[in-house]
Amino acid sequence: PPRAGAAGARALHQLRRAESALLSYERSAWLDEQVEVLPWRELRPASERGPLICCLDTSRSMAGRKEAVAKAALLEVLRLAEAEDRPCHLCAFAGKGELLELEVPPPPVPTSAWEVVLDFLSGSFGGGTDLEAPLAASIKRLSSSKGAEEWGAADVLLVTDGEVAMPPETLRAQLQVLRSQGVRLFALTVAEPEAEISNGMSSLCELCDEVQRFEALGRLPLRWRPR
Repeated sequence: PPRAGAAGARALHQLRRAESALLSYERSAWLDEQVEVLPWRELRPASERGPLICCLDTSRSMAGRKEAVAKAALLEVLRLAEAEDRPCHLCAFAGKGELLELEVPPPPVPTSAWEVVLDFLSGSFGGGTDLEAPLAASIKRLSSSKGAEEWGAADVLLVTDGEVAMPPETLRAQLQVLRSQGVRLFALTVAEPEAEISNGMSSLCELCDEVQRFEALGRLPLRWRPR
């Protein structure tokens, strides 16, 4: 018969062997890799999502399929905003000083207001692309005493083809202050299939919290052209 205490001794022996195994490792397959820092992304609950300021590029470089896709995407954004009870303000822009604005009525948006939105989206400026006008208009709305209260947690969405120049330093500094207060800036770039990344993408990546690229695929009727 086993002696008294033998079971405890065996258990202690097995424990020591397990400890030794855990404390040993083989480095023959060690591989050093640089740490990848993943982008930080904030997802707010639907109840905490603020208003939307949507800035649509209607310059000449957007004419045709890109503009049609951009306007269809913006309509879907407005539909989702209505479902989430988010107020919306629209800006259509192109070259320097070319800017039109439209405030969409609070949800639920009446049919007559949707007709006004569609009429607003049917127009185009043509010409060049200048981000200063829509960003300045957004800053003005967010910085006013009434705007700070109603639009303080807004998201600003730029819909463009990415062929843009960096706005002035003073404007970027004002945007940075607003972003530190909770305003977020996003960009949706619409490009032709297999098109090279435009030079303005670096400017957008520096300005925005997040940039998404979408290719305008398929055969779309060229309904929107510069006037």
